[in-house]
Amino acid sequence: LLTNKNLNIALASNEPFFPGLWGTTISLLASMPSAGNLTLHVFDFGLSDQSWNTLEKAVLSHPHPPKLNRLTLKSFSSVFENLKAPNGTSKAFYTRLFFAELFEFDRLIYLDSDLLVFKDLNQLSDVDIANSAGAAVLNEDGPTLDFDIEIEECERLQLNPKSNYFNSGVMWMNLEYWRANKLTQKCVDYLNSDEPIRFHDQTTINVVMNDQIKLLDSSWNRIVKRCDPDELVTPDSVLHYTEEKPWFTRQRTPASELFKKFCIDTGLEWRDPPEVLTIWDRFEYLNLPRSLAYRGLATWHRARKNDDRAFAYQAAADYWQEWFANREQRGNSYAMANRSISENSYGPDWLVH
Repeated sequence: LLTNKNLNIALASNEPFFPGLWGTTISLLASMPSAGNLTLHVFDFGLSDQSWNTLEKAVLSHPHPPKLNRLTLKSFSSVFENLKAPNGTSKAFYTRLFFAELFEFDRLIYLDSDLLVFKDLNQLSDVDIANSAGAAVLNEDGPTLDFDIEIEECERLQLNPKSNYFNSGVMWMNLEYWRANKLTQKCVDYLNSDEPIRFHDQTTINVVMNDQIKLLDSSWNRIVKRCDPDELVTPDSVLHYTEEKPWFTRQRTPASELFKKFCIDTGLEWRDPPEVLTIWDRFEYLNLPRSLAYRGLATWHRARKNDDRAFAYQAAADYWQEWFANREQRGNSYAMANRSISENSYGPDWLVH
């Protein structure tokens, strides 16, 4: 077990995700004038020594550097003994569900390794999470539980389908509360129950502690595809690359260009993945029939008095119709933002490479 009185931050990565780990770690440090009160706990699921040494050198170059711990789950294998990973998925997906067992301190910030952090995390630690499991941001892609869990399933689990649904990629966690309420065991029980699991630990957290999570301001976890291009030129929030990862899929979007530019400006050796067309270039003309199909489904559900689903399909139809109508304007705004990003510098002064 690990103990520390500092502000503790946990991350996890394997070698293919190292660019994501780099972007998350270096950006959070670049946003903090002093990081001497931090301890970064990095769970290593297969990082090469070369990658770790590269990260460690950069982290320790901060003028007030944090402590950096490299952890492997081999040391803690016993905590997973009773977990049956759904659908044959790796148990690594569920690491954060066991933090209350792995650590002895009471507060922890968890970060996915696909972020760019443009906020001082010390501000997040000021959020009062007493008497709650923690705090997180409403999921921007779908803020209610029925985004993940079918309404019938919610009713069977005695959950309100319109209750809050949180994105677990950034969490300020109260591990003391987790222990007192045996939340880790409840998560294991849910995972072992053969219930449908869509988003790994995120589904589990939202089901098990649905009404025990406090709401954070959206700036702590913005889904990057939903940001306007201008927001990405001079970002001031935590950006979350939930879908296409820029180190796996090359796109000509401002989100992808920002991540690439940040990595280059901070000294990471960048290798472009094979170039592909952007989503809006490749599938643009499918969005109009998609909108019409959703509109038809909305009408069908309205006729059957399924008002919630009718509303959801209508909203989706309106979204994709607007997306199609604004394709030329969007392309121009992407080009302008990309140009501005290429001219900006995003690396901190203390990181010499």
